[in-house]
Formats: sequence, structure tokens, C-alpha cells
Amino acid sequence: MGDKSEDEIINQLEDISQRFEAQYNKFIRDTEGENYFQIILRAHLYIEHELRILLTNNLKHPEIIGDRIKFTEITRLVFALGLLPLEEMPSINRINKLRNAYAHNLGYEIDEREVNSLLDSLSEKQKSSFKRFNKETKDLITILKNALYIIWINLIETNIIPNHIRDYLNKHVIPRVLEEGL
Repeated sequence: MGDKSEDEIINQLEDISQRFEAQYNKFIRDTEGENYFQIILRAHLYIEHELRILLTNNLKHPEIIGDRIKFTEITRLVFALGLLPLEEMPSINRINKLRNAYAHNLGYEIDEREVNSLLDSLSEKQKSSFKRFNKETKDLITILKNALYIIWINLIETNIIPNHIRDYLNKHVIPRVLEEGL
């Protein structure tokens, strides 16, 4: 593990857990509306924020690109740099398409076809998480919220968990949990 003791890792995990809980609660609160437009717009903002953090944290000179870079450009850079699995790009692009539909068409209303299109764009990992999280919900607005949550959670996990912690969990904790069935 290098110079990080198990106690330091545990302390860092507790800090990560607290930061995540605060961000999770804010995301849920801010996307709790019953208006599709509000939900899409808020989730898009959260996803864009996490993509910006991911990109900024992985550039040697992020000040060169500035803060006026468009969502599509951020997305392309994040995936071109391999910061996220390529198979997660379609779902993020689909959310941007939904947001743009609302932004450029005053009469736009999301429908079941659009929500299904978002679900179809999920990566296999995202689909698996969605199935575990959604629990047979049939309500369209809840399905939309759950899909947006799954996409956002993958981004925040990437940003909030440092690589050395992720490596430690993958090497020491996850195998133990799988072996012992905890």
C-alpha cells in the first residue's frame, strides 16, 4: 500500500463518505421536482460540474481551456483522455440532447420514448446499477430520476475516491467481502 496505513485509509474513507453524503443529499433535493424540465436541467448541471472537475483534475494546465468550454467539448475531452469508460459517453450525450431539446423548443415535453432512449444509452455497468436501484418502478418521472442518478453517481465516484483508495479497496476489501460474503 505504500506509506498509507490502514488507519489513514479508514479516516480517508470516512471523509469521503461524509462528502459523498452531503453531495448525494443535495443532488436528490435539487432533482426532486415533479417537472421534467427542472429535473433534466438540474441533473445536467450536476453532471457537467462533475465532468469539469474530472477534466480539470487531469490536466496539467487547466487554466488554458478556461471555464467557457461547452458541455460537448468537455465530454469529448473527458472521453478522449480515457478518464471515463467510452461506453458511458452515449448516456451523457443523451442527457445533453434532452437538455437541448428543452432549451431550444418551448413546447418540448419528454415522453416515454425519450426516457427509454436514455435507458438504452446506458452502459452495461449503468444498466446493471439501474436495475438494482430502480426496483420495478413504473412511474416515468421516477425512472428518469433514477437513470440520471445512476449516471451522476458514476461520475462522483470517479471524482471523490482517490486512486490509491480505489486500489486499496480493489486489492484488500472487495476480495474479502466477496470471499466472506459480507
